[in-house]
Amino acid sequence: MAVKPKVNQYLQRFQVLMNNILQRIPIKIRFVSVSVFLFTLGWGLGTDTYFSIYVKDIIGNGWGITAVGAILALAKLVFVIPVGNINDHANIKYILLLGKVFYVVCALLYFLS
Repeated sequence: MAVKPKVNQYLQRFQVLMNNILQRIPIKIRFVSVSVFLFTLGWGLGTDTYFSIYVKDIIGNGWGITAVGAILALAKLVFVIPVGNINDHANIKYILLLGKVFYVVCALLYFLS
């Protein structure tokens, strides 16, 4: 019976600590973090769920799904440094706009496929 009050005490300390940490984060960074979280959640629950079914219909086996997933991860790995370099030297508003346009075009192409 003595364990539960200790757990509650630790949880209360953790909650106070997290509130202090979150209050120090600027509001703009909090908005961006929530936006990225919602985008990632939408990708994981929506598109990503049906992507493997779509790939299996095209390729016909589980190894193809694995290969496509590995190729996507490798493409991210290869392009992250050049895109980051462009992002550092270009106007951030145009990069963000271009990224949103790219997402819309890709979503449209995915829908049409």
